[in-house]
This record gives sequence, structure tokens and C-alpha cells, in this order.
Amino acid sequence: TVALMCSMLAGCGSDAGDEGKVGEDGEKLKEITLVNTTQDYDGSPFAGVSWLRLLTRWMTHGTLFGAFPGATLDELQPRIAKSITMVDEVTAEIELFDYVTDSAGNKIDAHDVVFSYETAATSGNFSPKLLGSIASIEATGDYTLRLTAANKSKGTMELIVTNIPITSQEWYEGADESERTMNPAVTGPYKIRSFTSGGTIVFEKVENFWQTDESMKADIDKQPLDVINAVVITEGSQRVIALENQEVDVSFVDTSDI
Repeated sequence: TVALMCSMLAGCGSDAGDEGKVGEDGEKLKEITLVNTTQDYDGSPFAGVSWLRLLTRWMTHGTLFGAFPGATLDELQPRIAKSITMVDEVTAEIELFDYVTDSAGNKIDAHDVVFSYETAATSGNFSPKLLGSIASIEATGDYTLRLTAANKSKGTMELIVTNIPITSQEWYEGADESERTMNPAVTGPYKIRSFTSGGTIVFEKVENFWQTDESMKADIDKQPLDVINAVVITEGSQRVIALENQEVDVSFVDTSDI
């Protein structure tokens, strides 16, 4: 379900969402409203999961590659990394783009990627299947990596290169908990504009997003929306009503609430 929703958000076209609001340049804003099913949200790259968190994580924090469910290595879309070459059945040589920066201007290199994988592994917030699939990762140059999978099962390498968020080590270690949670420097195409605890979270597209070559953007990095609003509706029946009244565009709905 989450993968489907992420695909839908990535594919939103010019008619998506509410275009009634106007930006500072006088142009109509393309925006949609999602539902946050709990009053909690943590925007930091290695935070625990929630429905909204899963839905927005890859829009705010870049991964090595992007992929839709079931994608093979040949079908991976470049994000932080631009190429992957299998050396043997479990070992991959990965080359990064050498011009990646986060929304605060921090440059991203192979050492930041290794830091991100190691931090994810100790965070306690990623699945044992994902973390158990990683045997080792090392920087072999400023923009090159060697990543070794723990097994040669089908889909293992695809899993581990598309599910770890990449962040700047310098930013992460220098930020306090509030900044990590509510105003993180992001490597993805959207950032948090405003955050009301227990209330609405507003995401906006990163105007100076590092990947300016449209032909090289993964689907998840193509910014079809200007603004993504996330409102708190904790009761399932109220989420159904909000969808029926077109007060929100996307929400998790349990079949028992329909």
C-alpha cells in the first residue's frame, strides 16, 4: 500500500491536488493533502516508521537508487548513485554523482554514504531483513563504494541499495535532536517547511535541488507538486469522511472503517 501511494505521489501530473493557492511569484501552486494517522512525526533520516513516515521518507531523504516494487538491478533509477556494477554474485561497485548536496548545501560523498548505512544499522529502526542482507560497505574513493550483500538471493542487492536514507555526516552530527526531527537537511526533492507538533506538517519542494538534469532524475525525485500538506486525523471513520468530502487527497483507510 505504501509503495502504491509513493508511486502515485511521484506520478502526480499538472492536474494533481489543489491549484487554488498562489505562490510568491504569482503562479498557482500544485499541492495535495495527506493524512497523518497519528500525532507523532519524526523527520530525521533514521527515525522509526509510521504510515506518513513511510510515505514521505524517500521524498525527503535520498537513497542510492530508486525503484518500484519488483525492479531488477537493470531497472534501478539513479538517485545519489549513478551506476552499479556487479563484480560477483554478492559484490557491487557503486559510483556516486560527484555533485550531490543536501538542502543546507553540504556536499555528499562516499564517506557520508558509509556513515548513513552504519547509522541506520545501529538506529534500531530498520527491518532485520534489510540490515541482515548487508555484509559490508566501504568507500573505495571519494565517490565510489564497494557494497557486499550477505547472500545471493534474488532481490537482495536491489533491497539494500534502495532502502537506506543518505545524509551528511557533518550535518547530522552537528544538529541537535529538534533540528533532526523538525528541520532536517535533506538529500531528497522535498523538505519540511513548517512543523506543528500534533498538527499540520507542510512539505515543500527543494528549489535548489541538486539534480538539475531532468533526464537523470528518478521518478521519486521529479517534483510534480509544490506543496504537500499532512494533517492529523487519528480516527479511521473521520479519515473516510475527509476523503468523501474531498478535504484530503490521500489517506490510509482500513476496510473496517468503510
